[in-house]
Amino acid sequence: MQITPIEIRQKRFEKKFRGYNTQEVEVFLQFISHEWGKLIEDYNDLKSVLAHSQKEVSRLQDIEQALLTTMKEAEISARHTIERAEKKAELIIQEAEIKAEKTLQTANTKAQVIEEKGQAAYRQITAQTNNELKTIREKIAERVAYKDHLTHTLQQIAEDIGKEIKRNKNDMPHDKPDEAHDQNETPQKSLVKENTHLLPTDNV
Repeated sequence: MQITPIEIRQKRFEKKFRGYNTQEVEVFLQFISHEWGKLIEDYNDLKSVLAHSQKEVSRLQDIEQALLTTMKEAEISARHTIERAEKKAELIIQEAEIKAEKTLQTANTKAQVIEEKGQAAYRQITAQTNNELKTIREKIAERVAYKDHLTHTLQQIAEDIGKEIKRNKNDMPHDKPDEAHDQNETPQKSLVKENTHLLPTDNV
């Protein structure tokens, strides 16, 4: 084996923006480490079985030298034992390889699902933020338009009042200042009341 379970558990990856979830990666590494440890144990067990079989063959070979009459039977028995051990070992290895491949496929699928969910959440948050910014900009634009309209209306009222005051001064008799003063107040107040409808209503 070129890699050990400890090396898998201690493996660290470089962090990047919008990368995989580090906690899920750690859990997955722990899972792979556990499974890899089981594979190593199975592999060592197979080596023990094979070594035992080889010792059995050696013992049978020693017996072969002493028992020529049973040589054929001992040889056949030894061959059968080796074949069964090799077939069993081959079958276990194949099953282990298939299991490891399925585990990797499952891990890749989970990682892809996690990445897709993260991208979907990012798109949703971005769209929501853009909508909120659009609403804020629209409200600001409405406030600015209302302010401009109100300023223009007030300026117009002020100009009308100024014109009315000037006109009343020109028409006012010079020998009755008190009476003219009373007459000036009345047209000004009347002009303000007449122009009040020009003021916009604040519906924003």
